[in-house]
Amino acid sequence: MNIHKLMEGTKKYRKMMEEKLKSPEYNIPPQLKIFGRNTIRMLTKQELIYDKWVEYGEKTFILSSDLVEGFLNTDIPLDMKVEEFKFPFITFMIDSPVPMFSTMVGKNKYDISSIIVVCFGQTKEISKLPKFLKWMIRWDTTVYGLYESNIDGFNTLDSLHLDMKSDQGISKFSKSFKEQVGLYDLDNEDIQNLANMVFNTLLYINQPANAIDGCISTIRKPRGKKNGKKIMKEFITIDPPNWYRSISKRAKDGSGKKLDKRFIVRGHWRNQPYGKGRSMRRHIWIIPHWKGPEWGEVTPKKYKVE
Repeated sequence: MNIHKLMEGTKKYRKMMEEKLKSPEYNIPPQLKIFGRNTIRMLTKQELIYDKWVEYGEKTFILSSDLVEGFLNTDIPLDMKVEEFKFPFITFMIDSPVPMFSTMVGKNKYDISSIIVVCFGQTKEISKLPKFLKWMIRWDTTVYGLYESNIDGFNTLDSLHLDMKSDQGISKFSKSFKEQVGLYDLDNEDIQNLANMVFNTLLYINQPANAIDGCISTIRKPRGKKNGKKIMKEFITIDPPNWYRSISKRAKDGSGKKLDKRFIVRGHWRNQPYGKGRSMRRHIWIIPHWKGPEWGEVTPKKYKVE
């Protein structure tokens, strides 16, 4: 997915809508005018998110396909507050060569291949925003799951949108919706997938260095200057540990129990004590794995997320 090219299409579509609303040639009903103005506001905010990401050096984490699979099947500690996670940059993208997950908008299915995260709580630039946007940016952290769509002949970026407060638990998100052709509330699966991809990435890169040694490589390119400081583009490739095997490759059940069906045991993060007197804590990734005999019927196992 070419983010830059799709954003050009998004901006053209937004300008076309603005011209239609202003032109007396179009006899637009009042209700559609309200919908059009709201859509323009959302597109403008999406452009702002994109512009901030570009301005700060297009920081991008590129996840391997194995990590995408692992993170989707790993539950995050929902009682953790957003502010407890260590954000590496004010704004960054999470990307992958494979779709991370899919979402349904109406009857259409879209692949989410990129996610942009902006931490407004870490920047003082909110005061410079247009007045009509300030009321929309009341949250400290905004997550956009991006997908490609076509509206009125324009190839555009649309998104799943998740807003969160830093001092609240992950499960207490402020607002969530899909932006294409009206605002649809996200379903629980969309929210869980978005949260899993973002916060598992943060937990993973903030593990002790010896746990992920050799798993992260960075390419830096000059971007320009901001306030006299050189800005560098960063493309950070993230792979799983050498000992990791993807769920599709983990064939054996080591539990010793006799099972006649086969299912995935979801991963999680263990809050492990360590250090002098075991007084400190760190999160250790317990990876997802298969359980049950190879010949067993594969069945989905339902997990209640609260």
